Amino acid sequence: IVSVVSLGSSLQSAISEPYKYLGETVKFPGMHFRKDIGYRAIKPPIKLGVLGSTRGTSMQYVIDAIEKGWIRATIEIVISNKTSSGILDRAEKHGIKTQFYSAKGLKREEFDAKVTSCLKEHKVDLILAIGYMRILSDSFVKTW
Repeated sequence: IVSVVSLGSSLQSAISEPYKYLGETVKFPGMHFRKDIGYRAIKPPIKLGVLGSTRGTSMQYVIDAIEKGWIRATIEIVISNKTSSGILDRAEKHGIKTQFYSAKGLKREEFDAKVTSCLKEHKVDLILAIGYMRILSDSFVKTW
């Protein structure tokens, strides 16, 4: 058994580069390549939605990790229930879409339905509640 470890600028290049050279230099009877092993990790980026009510300091770590390629994800939308929350400003500085919803006069389920609609509109796969200062309804939790 021969095992190869490779680095690349992307997972795709790390998988394909060594096979170019191995196939040309290493040959023996019964030899075959397993090229399917790393491909399971090549998936479309996960689409994140962020709920936040505070400054978004913790979201910055997620943004940094995405920008450095450490996480295969995109932040599709940042939603806040506070107009002056820094998380909205932080998102906008990084070109991320934002949405403010006021909970005033709405029942918890009504407010959460608005948020769910927005998340679905942006085709979010997973939500991150980062400093979100609201209690989530049962229906919201079951949906997400």
